[in-house]
Amino acid sequence: MEGVVFLLTLVVYVVAAFLWWQEETPHYLFALVGGHFAAFLSPLWIYLYDFAYTPDLRTLRILFGQPFYQGVFFGSSWFYTLPALLVLFLFQQRWWFPGYLSAWITYIVFLIYHLIVQSVGTSIGVWKYMWSAQSIGLSPTLIAAIMAALVSLGLCYTYIITNRYSWQSMLAIFLLMPLFLSVLVHGLLGASLWVPIIFEAPVWAYTIGMYATLLLLLWAVHILAASMARVDLRR
Repeated sequence: MEGVVFLLTLVVYVVAAFLWWQEETPHYLFALVGGHFAAFLSPLWIYLYDFAYTPDLRTLRILFGQPFYQGVFFGSSWFYTLPALLVLFLFQQRWWFPGYLSAWITYIVFLIYHLIVQSVGTSIGVWKYMWSAQSIGLSPTLIAAIMAALVSLGLCYTYIITNRYSWQSMLAIFLLMPLFLSVLVHGLLGASLWVPIIFEAPVWAYTIGMYATLLLLLWAVHILAASMARVDLRR
């Protein structure tokens, strides 16, 4: 499995390098490198959200008391960034335009992408969740996909509004934004979910936390969609 992830990572890097040559912009390459930074928090999310990767993965080191896997490091370059970069490409070709409705449609497409990734990952046993949300009609894969899609949408907005920046100005933004958005979504907006999980709270507290997290995530999508609608296309 790690070989497949490495091959996919290599392919997206080759495409990013080609687009740098063709479009004369390093946006795509910077974004992929920035995706790796978000991977350093994966051991923390393993602890907070109570899931585990297959022990077959190679461990690079221990962070936050949890293993930091080589395959996660490779795959993180495109896990969040790939759908956002595809939209950026469409935007640069004038095949996609920012707006409130288009942002929501884009989020739904991102959600489908992350649902596919989550479903494939869990079905072949690359990772598994130790907790269940079936009591309120949800699954951990759906909740994880909702969160991941929000991170991708936030990256999409960032890439679009910095599209005309010089590469020197965008470098720090592109490198650090995946890490920042991961902390914001999984750490802050998801706090009402992971707190009951790690403290093994009763079902009523767990249910309240689950709904609170979902409302916060949807509110964040609304904020991003409204921000998309105010993007100045003349810049």
